Amino acid sequence: RYPVPGMRGHIVDASGSSLVENQPVFDLVVVKAEFDKKNLDLLSSLIGGPVTMGNVGVEALRRDIPKPLAISIQAANLSGVYIVPTARRIYPYGSAMAHVLGYTSEVRQDEVDGNSTYHPGDRLGRTGIEKSYETYLHGALDSVSLIPDSPLVVSEDKPADTVHLTIDAELQKHLYDATTSIFREHGVTRGAAIVQRVKTGEILGIVSIPSFDPNAITTKLLSDANRPLFNRAISGLYSPGSTIKPLYALAGLKEHI
Repeated sequence: RYPVPGMRGHIVDASGSSLVENQPVFDLVVVKAEFDKKNLDLLSSLIGGPVTMGNVGVEALRRDIPKPLAISIQAANLSGVYIVPTARRIYPYGSAMAHVLGYTSEVRQDEVDGNSTYHPGDRLGRTGIEKSYETYLHGALDSVSLIPDSPLVVSEDKPADTVHLTIDAELQKHLYDATTSIFREHGVTRGAAIVQRVKTGEILGIVSIPSFDPNAITTKLLSDANRPLFNRAISGLYSPGSTIKPLYALAGLKEHI
C-alpha cells in the first residue's frame, strides 16, 4: 500500500470563482520485491538520471513527474514499477493573490513523526488561507493498493472542504496591478493596499508589495532584503498619522466655519 496525499479543498472568491487548481501529476513508485534489477539501467534512461533505492519495500523514486514521462514509463511495462496519479497545487492569479492564498510545501519528517494526519509526500499550508484553514483544506489521505495492472484507490477519510472568501478576484487583480504600477512610477518598493466594504468590514481586495509567485517558491525569497513573503497589509506596523484632521475638516464644513 502506498499513501497518496488527498485532493486539497477549493478556495473560491465572493462570486464562487475558483482561485486555486489541483493539477494532475504523477508519482513514480517502485515495489522492490517485484522489481527486476536487470531493468535498472532502462529505468534510469527513462527518467534521465540515476536510480537510487532505499531500504523500504514501497517507495516513490520521483514525485510530480509530467504526463508524457509517466506515459513513457508505463509503456515500458516494467514489473514492480507503478505510476500513481496525484495532484499539485496551482495558483492561476500568481503574485496578485499570493499573500491572500499563501502556498503549500511538502511536510518535513518532524511534522510527520507522531502525527497520524500527515504522511511523507503530503503537503501543508505554510502561509495565507492555505495555512489558516489547513484543517479544512487538507485532503483525505488515500491509500493505493499496488495490485498489478489495477491500482485500487481507497479513501480513508472525509473529503476536504471548500473555503469561501469575501475577496473579489477581478478587483483584487486590478488593485494589485494598479498598486504595482503606481509604486514603480514613484520608486516605491514596499507597501500595501486594502479595499474594504465599509458597512460590513468585508475585505474585497488586499495586496502587499513586493509579492511573490506561489507557483515557484525558492529559498532566495528568504534572503531577499525586501522580504516578499512578509504580508505588510496585515503584519506591518505603521504610524497612524494625523487621522483627526479629516474629522476637523468635516466638523468645519458641517458648522460652516
